[in-house]
Amino acid sequence: MIVVTANTFAVPSRTDQQQRADRGAVYERPPQCAARVSTAAARPAPVARTTHLRTYTVRDGLLDEWATRWREEIVPLRLELGFEIGGAWVDRENNQFLWLISY
Repeated sequence: MIVVTANTFAVPSRTDQQQRADRGAVYERPPQCAARVSTAAARPAPVARTTHLRTYTVRDGLLDEWATRWREEIVPLRLELGFEIGGAWVDRENNQFLWLISY
């Protein structure tokens, strides 16, 4: 069973090149994150985007398997359909998988 919950999670600002290089990479959740700095005023967005922070609580012992399947199956499909993946993190302490997806 996967439980999806809403969470607030600030992500440090990353360049487009760094984001492209990181697609599909899963990171350990940092203990503290800097607030995200908006660059919207610097460059107008061509289209309004919606970003979701998805938080999945995974059964004990299945977190690594879930992260692997996510990377191999979900990431390629989402990218093929035009979604943008902002990042993914594993919070082992709470047995959670977090990721940002935009469309």
